[in-house]
Amino acid sequence: MDHQTHNLNGSAPEPASEAILRGVGDLSHDIITVVELQYKLAVEDFRSAMSKVRETLVLFVFAAVLCLAGVPILLVGTAELITHYSSLERGWAYCLIALIALVLGLAGASVALRRILAALSVFSRSRQELAENLTWLKSLWTKRYSQRKGSRTTTVR
Repeated sequence: MDHQTHNLNGSAPEPASEAILRGVGDLSHDIITVVELQYKLAVEDFRSAMSKVRETLVLFVFAAVLCLAGVPILLVGTAELITHYSSLERGWAYCLIALIALVLGLAGASVALRRILAALSVFSRSRQELAENLTWLKSLWTKRYSQRKGSRTTTVR
């Protein structure tokens, strides 16, 4: 039995190719499981965000329509002011309506934007979970590497 290789515990070592394949297989399984769980979490976060954003998007579209409607009114009002400089009343009325529409539109858009940003913060859960999963995978890789270094083989003479 001279020059035979044994593990420190005295058992015959596993062939290197089998150990590598087993390790790669285990690691691949772990990575696939983490990716699958991360995907499911992202889908759930997306559904949650969409349920919160749906009504707010309607408000945002309404506010955007008001803002867009205010632009031609403001232009018509400005044109009336320039054209009818002597009779300011009609043009000022157009401008006043345009400014009111713009203020209401901007106020609605501001409220909607704050709500949308708050609803999208739900994805912070996915980012945090991804960071934890990556840390776990790194520690798993380090642990397996250190275990392989710890179970070095010795030569018995």
